[in-house]
Amino acid sequence: GIAPRAVAAMGGKRGRSRAMVLARKKRGGARSPPPDLTGGHPFESPANPRKKRFGDEEEASDDDGGDELTQMKGYASLVNVPPPPSRDGGAAKTTPDTPPAFTRPAASARQHRVTLFEAYYRKQRLGFVDENEWADFFAHLRRPLPVTFRMSKMASLAVDVREAISEGEDLLYPSTNTPCKTDAGRVVRPPRELSWCGGYQLGCDKNALKYSSDFTLRRTHQWLVRHNSTGVLTRQAVDSMVPAAILGVESHHRVLDLCASPGSKTTQALELLHRRDGDGGGETAGFEPSGCVVANDISPRRCYFLVRRCAALGAATQALMVTNHHAQWFPNPEVPLFDAARRLPKRPPPQSLPEAASRYPEGAFDRIICDVPCSGDGTLRKNPQIWNEFKPEFAISLHTLQLRIAQRGVALLKVGGYMVYSTCSFNPVENEAVVAALLDKCGGAVEIVDASDRVRDLKRRPGMTTWKVLTAEDEGVITEWDSFEDTQKKRRGDIRRVAPRV
Repeated sequence: GIAPRAVAAMGGKRGRSRAMVLARKKRGGARSPPPDLTGGHPFESPANPRKKRFGDEEEASDDDGGDELTQMKGYASLVNVPPPPSRDGGAAKTTPDTPPAFTRPAASARQHRVTLFEAYYRKQRLGFVDENEWADFFAHLRRPLPVTFRMSKMASLAVDVREAISEGEDLLYPSTNTPCKTDAGRVVRPPRELSWCGGYQLGCDKNALKYSSDFTLRRTHQWLVRHNSTGVLTRQAVDSMVPAAILGVESHHRVLDLCASPGSKTTQALELLHRRDGDGGGETAGFEPSGCVVANDISPRRCYFLVRRCAALGAATQALMVTNHHAQWFPNPEVPLFDAARRLPKRPPPQSLPEAASRYPEGAFDRIICDVPCSGDGTLRKNPQIWNEFKPEFAISLHTLQLRIAQRGVALLKVGGYMVYSTCSFNPVENEAVVAALLDKCGGAVEIVDASDRVRDLKRRPGMTTWKVLTAEDEGVITEWDSFEDTQKKRRGDIRRVAPRV
């Protein structure tokens, strides 16, 4: 039983709580309602937008880029990540009292302040040729991100996919001339089909979809939640669908996702692995591929959520392995560890193999997704705080890690295989600079492949061949470095200034 002292203590606590309630009623009624944190916007949840609810399927991340800061926690000991700017520096963080950028007045209705993000990328140019392109680019980044999803291509779910599309046909292909509107009176465009990935893009963002009182939008939200939980469809950003679509995964391929969590690209690769004869229309529920998908992440917690996300695919997860390892040191499964019979190291004699083959073992994977940790400044449309928190030093500090992960991916790739390198950043220091360094270090062992025939609807431009190394360490003033030697002179100068104070 419970000790009398414990019972008395619990009773006393309940008594104090009851007395506090009675005292509050005497002072003037019930507790005051919580403050409105929506900023007057009907589609912003009054709850903390950063709060994560365990098991909330409808709030699952729809983008692999996701929370870049969470993804970087596991690499904190390897990368010197600069802290975010202080409040004294004029770059105040977004607080709950400040609505997201896309809910504030339009740029034309207020005095525009050029952010460090805008100034940095104007200096990088990004291939834009005139001011109109820049204006369209920044205006597009301030718009909310529309909801996108893709239907499963697994052969075993072909019937369920057809039933889901038939059930939501009036939602995906509305025939009425009366468009639905948000609570703010904005007209919602009809959904647009994305034929290259078997997906759809809605005409509204996730907040408008979830909190709208419009009957059609509420039905669409319920339809998405119901079929997302069964694996029939997957919420995923359009840019996140491109890497796996370019790879052309087939049923006999070994696929490696080096930095997999939260798992959108992993589920996409797993579905493509279970697609029969290049389509998802066959009645082949018993089809089992000979290949597999290995999904790796550095964080045990993120690996756990990766498993939960892939669980919706059911029996298809028999071809899935989730690993927890540093991506830049991921082991090669083709290298023998020991002789099972004698428990001795199993190493072939050096004279039996060519020198190159013994030093560089054969790759183990046909397709590799190398979506490396990055600064994440390409996720502005769902993370508007980046407008104020952007620092170019963050991308520079990640360059070495990104290159090491890409190098390890190439080492694990079979001859004739494909690896796609991707980030959630616009920065050429994280993109073109890494690819250029990778090509240089591999000495002709790898080459860039033109993938324009694989995703034909994707608008694209040639990659940048020149870029600038820029920093903003001195009160937001952008400094351009012409050579590596100049950066070392600055570093030695800092050491000389600090030395007399020690």
